[in-house]
Amino acid sequence: PFREFVPEDGNPVVGVSWSPTGDRLVVATGSTQAKVYDRDGVRLMVFTKGDPYITDLVHTKGHTMSLSATAWHPREKDTVMTTSLDGTIRLWDLQGPQTFDQLHNKRVIKAKSARSTRVAVTCGVFSPIADYVAAGCQDGSVQLFSLKKTNWIRPDMCMRPAHGPEHHVTAVAFAHDGKTLASRGTDDCVRLWDTRKPQMPLKVFKDVTTFYDSSNVTFSPDGRLICCGTNVPPLRKGDEEGGTERTGMLKFYEVGGEGLEACLTVGVAPESSVTHLTWHPRLKQVVAGTSGGATKVLYDPTFSVKGALMLSLIHI
Repeated sequence: PFREFVPEDGNPVVGVSWSPTGDRLVVATGSTQAKVYDRDGVRLMVFTKGDPYITDLVHTKGHTMSLSATAWHPREKDTVMTTSLDGTIRLWDLQGPQTFDQLHNKRVIKAKSARSTRVAVTCGVFSPIADYVAAGCQDGSVQLFSLKKTNWIRPDMCMRPAHGPEHHVTAVAFAHDGKTLASRGTDDCVRLWDTRKPQMPLKVFKDVTTFYDSSNVTFSPDGRLICCGTNVPPLRKGDEEGGTERTGMLKFYEVGGEGLEACLTVGVAPESSVTHLTWHPRLKQVVAGTSGGATKVLYDPTFSVKGALMLSLIHI
């Protein structure tokens, strides 16, 4: 790396997202304040911290509890979303008002439980054309809110409980058509949903071991496959190291058809978990981060473009 920086001392990084123009990135940590940096790692902006003593969180200008995710608007270069364990999704206009050089949020969306009480938002993402925001919650539900509105009393679509009330959602992801949604939870399942018929999942993929809150799921660039990385359970006394059950796997599933088993399984992290991954739409490569501190890149010598291929040429 040409630069390293610590966004918030003592707090883990829980989300990073680039602007659509690639000139800035937003970083969310375990604190209440996200930060915006330029592509050289120079801090440009800090989001304000909310007042924890205000009961209605709509009336405070920032988050009051730890952040859980962040995403940059896919089309607007000055709009950013953050989610938090305080139960809110906040939209930020980077050209909006500031106090003491700290930015105020523009709009606030509150997630609600089945009893209309506050529920922590554990992940969130924009739809491809940014007409919806999808949020995964601590009560196992997936809630979608239309961005065409300015006031939200209840979600426009709700999969409840998507992963059961005793399990929380670790990730949600839209396919490129904007109609298919994938969710992953700590019940070791990945579910596919049609946002036009959210009553029942299209498919349920089981045995996707999930221990890390950062564990996610991603669609292939053509939308025909989804990929998810498995987590390795903690090593207990008497357990032996090694074996396939102690290896972090990448599992690939077909979105169409009737098959529920993985069409391809690749072991990438012995004695480690796959904590997060992404499938780059232009490079045609899968990048996976592991709990062992390594980053693994999977590519095809003939199908992939640049990226890992350029590193191979350097080594040669």
